[in-house]
Amino acid sequence: MIGVTGGISSGKSAVVERLCEETGFCSVSADKIAAALLAGPGRPLELLRRIIGDSYFFADGNLDRASFRQALFSNASFRKEVDELLHPIIFASLKEKVRKLEADTGRPVIAEIPLLYEAGWQDEFSEIVVVYASDQLCLKRLRERDSLSLAAAENTIAAQKPIEEKVILADYIIDNSATWSDTLPQIKRLGVILLAKRA
Repeated sequence: MIGVTGGISSGKSAVVERLCEETGFCSVSADKIAAALLAGPGRPLELLRRIIGDSYFFADGNLDRASFRQALFSNASFRKEVDELLHPIIFASLKEKVRKLEADTGRPVIAEIPLLYEAGWQDEFSEIVVVYASDQLCLKRLRERDSLSLAAAENTIAAQKPIEEKVILADYIIDNSATWSDTLPQIKRLGVILLAKRA
């Protein structure tokens, strides 16, 4: 697998989409897998409810995503407890999706994983790409995208490993801190490299 990570609102999804266009590779998203696992009745949601209690659930049994997210990014011990439960389940599901995609298509898979380093999954990937943008730029993008208060956006960014540390650990870096037209040539070059390694 090829892993793509970076700070929240750094532009990971756009980079993955374009990289797949350049290479013909497939993609999976850890965030989408997590959302699907928690979207309805099932073991992950039941286990989560046992740990965090009923206060983060609506009367119909669905997760109150807004209050749950707020607690995740403002309470480190709560986040750690949830991560220890969900990360292994999410990663097992991700690996199964990757295995199926590779078997069905015969193509490599790019996995978009915001918390790749935080979850300790770096050894599972042949290459790791970090999409870089400064904290201030990510803060601005995040507030515009999700209509968050300054405090909520700052808590969200602070909950992740500093982007500078991710950059040091990366195999490849895409700098998405300027315009998209500045980012595109970097993605194209990376696509050539990844294809050459798999030729």
